[in-house]
Amino acid sequence: MLAAATLTAACNKESEYHQTYISHPEEGAILVSGEGGLDSLCFLTTESFTLSTSVNSPSDNFAWYTYPEAYSDFTNKAANTLYSFAVPITFERNTSDHQRSVVFHIHAGDYSVECIFVQDTIHTATPPSQDTDINENP
Repeated sequence: MLAAATLTAACNKESEYHQTYISHPEEGAILVSGEGGLDSLCFLTTESFTLSTSVNSPSDNFAWYTYPEAYSDFTNKAANTLYSFAVPITFERNTSDHQRSVVFHIHAGDYSVECIFVQDTIHTATPPSQDTDINENP
């Protein structure tokens, strides 16, 4: 797992600070359900930023996740202002036989932070016990 990233950079002016921090996923990586659904990337920044992604498997070159294009870049016009973002990410159902992952890269100022969303496969669900009668009414 990756550690949550906080970047702070000193400037020549005492009153300025620069920070970018990922608050979700907290550990820098998260496992999402193979059934698909909605999750989010939450971060704080004092910087203008661009958001990009890369997949870790060449076989996953189709869009199995989406997020609003409006979050692709942001220009911070107010110095020393900390902005909070919650980027909604929609994951498609994973019907493959393998986990897949996407890395979200936040390029903010002179720094970059990233986090990984790993999507499980729906085929890893635990089958019912052989002792369970699925036709039995509770």
